[in-house]
Amino acid sequence: MFITWLGAISYLYYNKVPDYLLGPKEVRLLLVLRGVVGFFGLFGIYYSLQYLDLSDATVLTFLAPILTGYFGRIFLKEPFLRTELFAGLVSLLGVILIARPQSLFGTSEIPGQATGLQRLAAVGVALLGVVGAAAAYISIRAIGHRAHPLISVSLFALYATLVSSIGLVVLHIPFVFPKTFFGWAEWIVIGVSGFVAQFLLTSGLQRERAGRGVTMIYLQMVFAFAFER
Repeated sequence: MFITWLGAISYLYYNKVPDYLLGPKEVRLLLVLRGVVGFFGLFGIYYSLQYLDLSDATVLTFLAPILTGYFGRIFLKEPFLRTELFAGLVSLLGVILIARPQSLFGTSEIPGQATGLQRLAAVGVALLGVVGAAAAYISIRAIGHRAHPLISVSLFALYATLVSSIGLVVLHIPFVFPKTFFGWAEWIVIGVSGFVAQFLLTSGLQRERAGRGVTMIYLQMVFAFAFER
């Protein structure tokens, strides 16, 4: 997220985008909301992966597009068509068949020695992350064209970086940095990829209804499955 922030803020500064540090006044509260709920969206999936099988966590994460459609209908008064709901459910079924969650198929290994209570808590946090992700998508849609896409990306990345750093210090969790060239290269690739993904997601949601736009996230499973093969 720090690499994402550096990329976004550098582009905004170089192109002299107005109000690039805090965003336009009329949408600053929405930008803060996008950062807060977006962080919980990220935290939910990372926390759940400590105690849930990867396939279970993946299926829970992909509940976000359908929830986003409902949020868009409730808060933004955007239509959420039955065909879009049906397409979302079919896509979620496809995710289940590909990921084959351990809780349904019993074919994957349970990570570590997670207890039942830990797994239950992980499911709860993952669902909190789903709500956070859906709320972040809606806030992006609400901001619309009133702010440059990279302003939203930069503030979200900065908030995630600061909250994560403060959390590590408060909880006395040591910072862990790569010790090899390839380790640093992996970090850079993840950072650059995250920057591009956030920029394209934000730009897309400025142009398309939340329910339809976020449904494209299901393509992640197609690409992941193809790359794995």
